[in-house]
Amino acid sequence: MTRFCWRFLRLGLVVWFLVVMGKISPVWAGSPVIITSGGSAKQAVALTFDDGPSPRYTPQIMALLKQYQARGTFFVLGGKVEKHPDLIQAMLAAGHEVGNHSYSHCRLLKTDRLARARELERTCLALDLLGCPKGSRLMRPPYSESDQRLVSYVKNTDREMILWSVDSGDWRGLGAQAIAANVLTQVKNGSIIIFHDSDETGQADRNDHPGYQHLPTGGRDPERADRAHGETRPPGGCVGEPVVRGFQPLVR
Repeated sequence: MTRFCWRFLRLGLVVWFLVVMGKISPVWAGSPVIITSGGSAKQAVALTFDDGPSPRYTPQIMALLKQYQARGTFFVLGGKVEKHPDLIQAMLAAGHEVGNHSYSHCRLLKTDRLARARELERTCLALDLLGCPKGSRLMRPPYSESDQRLVSYVKNTDREMILWSVDSGDWRGLGAQAIAANVLTQVKNGSIIIFHDSDETGQADRNDHPGYQHLPTGGRDPERADRAHGETRPPGGCVGEPVVRGFQPLVR
C-alpha cells in the first residue's frame, strides 16, 4: 500500500473516531473566529477566488496578479486539486494562499457529520501532500453557507472560516466591465472580494482582462513600483493581500 493510501486511511480513522466519540460537536460557548473583512486603516483589499483550480482560467489570473505585483487567496475544490496539482504548486510558488472549499462543492449544511468531515478532510489531505503551509488552515464553505454545526467543526479542527464583504457577481455571468463596476461601487479598505476561477459555462467573462485591470485591487500602480509592498494609494493603486497575512481576524 502506498504512503498516500496509508495517510488517507489514517486520516479516515481519525475522522471516524472524532465523530463517533463526539469530539466534533457543537460548541455554544464563546465566539469562533470568522473573517469577513480586514481593518480599515490599511489601504489594501483581499482578492479571493473560488471553485478552482482551472487549467484555463487560473493561470491567466495568476499572470495578471503577477503583472500588478499582487497576491490572492484561492479557495480550491479537492476534486480539482487531485486533477491539477501543478496549479496548486504554482500558486504556492508565487506566494498566494490556498484555502479549502470542500471536495465536491456540495451543500455542507445538508450533509451528515461524517460526509461533511470527508469533504473537508480529503481536500485538506490533498493540499497537505502538495506542501500547503500547515499554519494556514483557511476554509470557505460552498455557497458561503454555514450554521452552528459547521462553525463548531471549523473551530474544533483549528481552522478559520473566510467569508467575504464584496461579491463581484461574476457567478451571474456578467461581462468583465460589469464585474469591475460592481466591485468599484462596493470596495473599501479591508474588503474581502470574492471572484471565481472555475471552468463552468455560463459564468463570468474571464477572457476580457481589461475588466480586471480596471479594479483598484489589481496591484500597485506601475509608476509607483518603487514603493514598498503594502504602501498603497487610495482606489486606483490598492494592493491585493492574502487574507491571513494581510488582515487581522475579525470576530463576527
